[in-house]
Amino acid sequence: MGDTDDSGEMFEDLVALLLAIAAIWSIGKFGRLFGLPPMCGELIGGVILGPQLADFIPKTDALRLLGEIGLALLMVEAGLTINTRQLATIAPRGLVAALTGSVIPVCIAFFVARVCYQYDTNPALATALSLSATSAGMSLNILKSAKVLETTTGQVIIAAAVIDNVIALVLLAELDALHLSDPTAADYIIPIASSLAFVFILGTLLVVSWPSKVDTWLLYWVEPAWHGRVLLGLLAIETVALMCATHYASDMEHRAVR
Repeated sequence: MGDTDDSGEMFEDLVALLLAIAAIWSIGKFGRLFGLPPMCGELIGGVILGPQLADFIPKTDALRLLGEIGLALLMVEAGLTINTRQLATIAPRGLVAALTGSVIPVCIAFFVARVCYQYDTNPALATALSLSATSAGMSLNILKSAKVLETTTGQVIIAAAVIDNVIALVLLAELDALHLSDPTAADYIIPIASSLAFVFILGTLLVVSWPSKVDTWLLYWVEPAWHGRVLLGLLAIETVALMCATHYASDMEHRAVR
């Protein structure tokens, strides 16, 4: 009897999930009638059917995990779309765009939170910093749908979104340090130093030196027909390794500042 109840509940969840996916997909397509990217309509559909409003979608924890995996893959795709040959040219413009896209929303939100809503400094900063990040995944999807991803403008936008995310994470780490009872200089310096080390030192090594090493040490010994499979496997290993490195570095950083 228990097995029957479980299978019935699983069937209902499956039907509800399929209906939700179909509805969200349809809302995304409907948004195109108004000139909106499908992702905008899909976001609206997810909010309507999700736990915030209708609470129609089942197993939201499992879907959230799948969403995290999808977000990680989108970030990998964003990195793959950046033309490293143009990086020296687009990086300054991307940095200016990222700083502008971070500083202006943060200042406006902080002013509104402090003046209009009378928030204390730390809650006002937390509210402001929530607007500092730019979704590289959303930018990538919209630029692809508009067929401008490979243009210089598209490359600048993707570079700015990636830099913007790094800036937002550093600012959130600084905000975390502000909540300490007796913060020291190291509490503020360590998050910035570790972020710069990962981005500039490790990032430069991987972009400049690693591709030639892969050609010399690995692909030279592999049949050309297998190059695509080998590179895909290597990309998966690199992604997991870098995710683990940044995660455990963040844990060590939190222990160090406390």
